Amino acid sequence: MAKVSIVMAVWNTSHLLWRTLDTLMRQSYKDFEVIVVDDNSEDDVEAAVAPYRDKLDIKVHRLVHNFGMRGNTVSFNVGFSLASGQMILENTPEIMFYDHTVEDMVEALGKFGPRSWVSIRTYNITPEDQVVIDTVDWKNDIHSLENLPNFHSDWTQNNTKQDFFGTHQTCIFYRDDWFTYWKRYPSFLDYGTDDPWNAGVRQRMEIQSATIKPFVFHQWHAPIAFWMTQGKAPHWNMWGHTLKNYFNDPRVPPGGTAEMWDKNNPKGQDYQFNEEEAAGWAVWKDRVKESGFKRKDGEDW
Repeated sequence: MAKVSIVMAVWNTSHLLWRTLDTLMRQSYKDFEVIVVDDNSEDDVEAAVAPYRDKLDIKVHRLVHNFGMRGNTVSFNVGFSLASGQMILENTPEIMFYDHTVEDMVEALGKFGPRSWVSIRTYNITPEDQVVIDTVDWKNDIHSLENLPNFHSDWTQNNTKQDFFGTHQTCIFYRDDWFTYWKRYPSFLDYGTDDPWNAGVRQRMEIQSATIKPFVFHQWHAPIAFWMTQGKAPHWNMWGHTLKNYFNDPRVPPGGTAEMWDKNNPKGQDYQFNEEEAAGWAVWKDRVKESGFKRKDGEDW
């Protein structure tokens, strides 16, 4: 049985993390550790993790800096370097697992062998349903989330109607592959499962890849654009996720995770919001609070 390191990059999402950790406690596959990389969050990651320290093999590593957030590129690379498992399961703190998620992903990866990559389909929880997510009994039956008032299985990605979230953020690969071949966190390991450009990158690198059919649930959280317009992540689009690497940080790969973003976003990742656009995002502030986000210092933001 291979040990799995579940690595999660966390920034201002600890109010969602407890639900994910709760679903990890019920996994049929037990040989795993959890590594939480806190990207200098404003909320209390330690408090969210504390109730699970005696229930899960869990570690928290906090990145301390003055840049709002460095971004998943750096967080995941730090987490991968701390991993002790034979397999690394990359995840974000908002993803809730069904009871056999880890087992199914380990089994699928095992069928491929080295230089392979497996992701899993992801359903999105709507902003409206996130507020009432605990009104259904997801602790005993994760699929009760499908009974939420606004849950829908239709999702449009690249003008194609699909029944799942097109950019799968939960994937598994061999730790040795990362250290031997990739070494730094590339975009093709995260976003763009259904994107032909990223699929092409994996194919050229002779990486076998597949997306398995069961699905996990993606809790709603504030889009990064909201935080940027609120001045909370002013450097996210410049430090770590950019096509430029201002710090010359070896943990940031050429292109960061911005390669697909900039290719498909006509405004580019370094786009600066004007006042009208910023005001449009500002109306999301109440919705973010309703979802459970609170600053660690208790201050309003």
